[in-house]
Amino acid sequence: MYNFNGLILQNCRFKDALIKTSFEAVSLVAVRPFTKISIQDCEFINIISINTSNYAAALSIFAVYKLRLEIKGNNFTSCGSDVTDIGALNVIDYLDELQEENEFTIVNNRFAFNKGKFAGAFQLISNNPLSSYNISNNKFLSNRNDDSSGFGQDIYLNFTSAPEDWTRDNLIDKIKPIINGSTSDAVLDSVSVYAMINYQYCSRNASISVQPPPQPIQPLPIQPFPPVGKQSLSGLIIAGIVAGIVIIVIAVVVIIIEKQQILKVQIREKITH
Repeated sequence: MYNFNGLILQNCRFKDALIKTSFEAVSLVAVRPFTKISIQDCEFINIISINTSNYAAALSIFAVYKLRLEIKGNNFTSCGSDVTDIGALNVIDYLDELQEENEFTIVNNRFAFNKGKFAGAFQLISNNPLSSYNISNNKFLSNRNDDSSGFGQDIYLNFTSAPEDWTRDNLIDKIKPIINGSTSDAVLDSVSVYAMINYQYCSRNASISVQPPPQPIQPLPIQPFPPVGKQSLSGLIIAGIVAGIVIIVIAVVVIIIEKQQILKVQIREKITH
C-alpha cells in the first residue's frame, strides 16, 4: 500500500499465510510528506515467506518523506523462514532530497519464534542520519537467524550514514538508549549493529538479554564473643565487685573504730567528774 497521507491499523489479525510472491504480506510505502502510520494491538502470526528476492518480512515499512511511525502493542509470532532476510518486522528509512527527519516509535511489542537470515524479529536499515528511533520496552523470545555464532538473533541494525557524533568507540553507547527497556531470552548478544562511520563500516554486537534479578542483601550475622573474651569480661566484672566490697568493708571498719574512740572519751570524762 502506498500514496496515502495517514493510516491506522488497530486490532487487526494477519494469520496463517504462505507468501510465494516478491511482495511482503503487509507492505506500507510512505511517499507523501508528513505521513502518519499507527499500528496498534495487531497480530502477525504464522506468516511464512519462501520469497528470496525481497525483504519478505511479515510487515515492512518504507519511509521516504518525513514519516511519523508508531508500532505499539503488537504480537509477531512464528513469522519468516530460513530464506527470508528478516522474519517479523522490516523498516527502511530513506533520506529524501529535503533531508527531513523521520520518527520511529516501536514499543511494547512481542516478538516470539520468528526466523530470518539476518535476524528473526526486527530489521532497520537507516539511510537518514537525521531520523530518531525508539525501539524500547519490547519483548523478544526464541527468535533466531542463520548466524552459527549465535549473535544477532533478535535485531539487525544497519546505519548506512551514521550521525556525526557516532564513533567506533561510542557506537554501543548510542544504541543502548534506542533499545532501552527491552528484554530477550537470547544467551548471547542478540543485536547486530553495522554503521558507516568516517567512510568505513563498523560492526558491533549489543545485548538486551534478560538480567537475573538482584539477590536480596542478607544481613550480616551477629558473631558471638569468643570464649576467651567472655572469660576476660567476667574476670573484670568479678574484680570490680570484689574491689567494691573491700572498699565498703574498710569504710564500715573505720566508722566502727571512730565510734569506739568517741565512746571511750565520753566514759573517761564521766569518771573524772
